[in-house]
Amino acid sequence: MSSAIVELREPHTVVEVVLILTALGALLLGTAVYFLDRDLADSMLLAPFVLYQGSRFAVFGTIGGFFPALMHAYAIPVLIIVTLRPWSWTRPWVCLLWFTLASTLEWLQSDTVYTLFFAADRLPGDMPLLRYLKNYAVQGQFDYIDLLATGVGCLTALTVTTAIAPNSQRSLA
Repeated sequence: MSSAIVELREPHTVVEVVLILTALGALLLGTAVYFLDRDLADSMLLAPFVLYQGSRFAVFGTIGGFFPALMHAYAIPVLIIVTLRPWSWTRPWVCLLWFTLASTLEWLQSDTVYTLFFAADRLPGDMPLLRYLKNYAVQGQFDYIDLLATGVGCLTALTVTTAIAPNSQRSLA
């Protein structure tokens, strides 16, 4: 009779699953705002699905204005950190990078930035990325609360992933 050795899961895999589930839940909640409270025509990525949108319910109310920024700013750094398992010293950089990217996209929606870069066609050539960013700037609405929510979400991601394994090298626990 042969004996089988069963390897037990290391503790960090449970932590990773919990982090992934919380991040996916945050992504779903943040995205739910677009489907339940907002007109899909106002979103560049969701505009093609406007014909399929049913009634809007205003489920999220006033928090619906900043809730997607908060949820996505938490979820995306957490997913990057769990997926790549960076060294513990890189976690702040992952969060800072996401904050910088999300904040830049938010600032693109401000009237001042739009006037500086897009209104006078100061950017060179007919590059698809620049056209996309210009459309994004025109369709979006700048809000300081979104910047604050993005910062809070990124800090929460950093705090949660650091609290779980403050001294880790390449694993989360």
